Amino acid sequence: MWEFEGDPAHNRRFLIIGRGKPEASPPYDSLRLGYRQFAGGYRRRLIACGPLLSDDGVAWVGGVILAEVPDRAAVDALLEHDPGAQAALYQSVEIHHWRFGGRPTA
Repeated sequence: MWEFEGDPAHNRRFLIIGRGKPEASPPYDSLRLGYRQFAGGYRRRLIACGPLLSDDGVAWVGGVILAEVPDRAAVDALLEHDPGAQAALYQSVEIHHWRFGGRPTA
């Protein structure tokens, strides 16, 4: 993640948090391939992405994406391909503008 260079002069960074529906508890293994394909397709746009897990680290409770894209419309387009969104697993989705902070210096 810290090696992500991106193009912040021409793009904006967004933190996207998908909170899973209470009744949605798919095994992460069943979504893993979809997430890998999703991440591979957006390799130059995704800074980080992955599942949100329960306190015990077992149950899927949502997903997080940190992306660099031109605008909010691009976030919406990206979400159309997110496996959790495609499977209607999210109760809500939060989208926030984000910037790097607290980055360690060498």
